[in-house]
Amino acid sequence: MKRIILLDVGNMSAKAVLVESGRFTERWRFDTAEGPEAAVEIVAGAEPRALAFSSVVPAWSEALRSMEGRAPIGKIVEAGPSSDLPFEISVEEPGGVGPDRLCAAAGAWAGGSKEAVIVDAGTAVTVDLLSGGCFRGGSIFPGLSLLAGALHGGTALLPPIDEPAAEIEPPGRSTSDAIRAGIRWGLVGAVRELVERTMPEGADLWVTGGGGAFLAPHLGRPCRFDGDLVLKGLLSLMGTT
Repeated sequence: MKRIILLDVGNMSAKAVLVESGRFTERWRFDTAEGPEAAVEIVAGAEPRALAFSSVVPAWSEALRSMEGRAPIGKIVEAGPSSDLPFEISVEEPGGVGPDRLCAAAGAWAGGSKEAVIVDAGTAVTVDLLSGGCFRGGSIFPGLSLLAGALHGGTALLPPIDEPAAEIEPPGRSTSDAIRAGIRWGLVGAVRELVERTMPEGADLWVTGGGGAFLAPHLGRPCRFDGDLVLKGLLSLMGTT
């Protein structure tokens, strides 16, 4: 397999890996708000033969598409509903499904799970169902930062919160710690309930995303945590490039 760059662009951060002979050999992280220029420069410097990306940020998508034809890149794959997926998309509006959700499902499929619930905990948390050869949709819930921001922005006195993922047990003994405890364990409870309502008998549970490591032990059933699930799904879409 030739040198490939994979990019997973989320709302707040992006990560990239260089793949050589099927192995992840080098990694980079970026702040999405700073723009795609640094990522484009790194991609060009790595001289990959192919580029695959999943992006939920239009400016990043446009910049990465513009690299098409730039030597030595011979192929660019943009993940999305029109990708050559190993499953059908069985929802009301297939074109509206986020590429990150589809790539996570493709990663679970490539990992051997044809029946699976996939939790991707990032800026938003998605809980999606892969069953019967189809992506069947799921649930979308705010992640920790959005929950904390909503409390501050929607009230007169509740303060902004740093470190919203801090491991605070209730009852919080200050307003800030009460918020941290509420959003942390409230998120755990919400995701656990969504998993239970989505999970068919015999399906596998996968967990990924920046908040996945803290969620995984609290979901009440065995799961497979893989922080690279979206990237592995992207790689699977490249075939034997």
